[in-house]
Amino acid sequence: MRAHCIPPFCLLLAGFCFAQQHAKETQWSGKSASGAECVRKNLQAARKSLEEADRYFVSSNTAAAHIAVDATVRDVGIAVDCSLQAHKAEKDAEIGVRELSRRMNTIRQALDIEERPYLGGALGELEKQRDRLLYGLFGDAYKDATEKKP
Repeated sequence: MRAHCIPPFCLLLAGFCFAQQHAKETQWSGKSASGAECVRKNLQAARKSLEEADRYFVSSNTAAAHIAVDATVRDVGIAVDCSLQAHKAEKDAEIGVRELSRRMNTIRQALDIEERPYLGGALGELEKQRDRLLYGLFGDAYKDATEKKP
């Protein structure tokens, strides 16, 4: 009897399509909410996307992993925008972004050298979003605290 095997390309394509579909679903689900609910939904979608990215990196499906990382960064940006516009759940958003940054850094450290720069850029984007939240929370006091003094 002949064993059936799925070519690796088909697996790669299936993972890529799944990641794109997930990105479309989470993009619309979080935008329909407002205020604290928007923050919660988008941070939840970002966590889910980051865990999917981790699974894709482990299975060596880097194209799908990059799409999932991009979805994470996009969802965090939407959550931060919702939080700052509504002036609601800013502290919860900052805590969530910090947790995602730590998780992404953990994933980054477990990757091969070739994949680390991509997640390094995504980490930089998450830190920019976190800085926006901190500035929204503390205003000029945050800016003054982060400036380097001679």
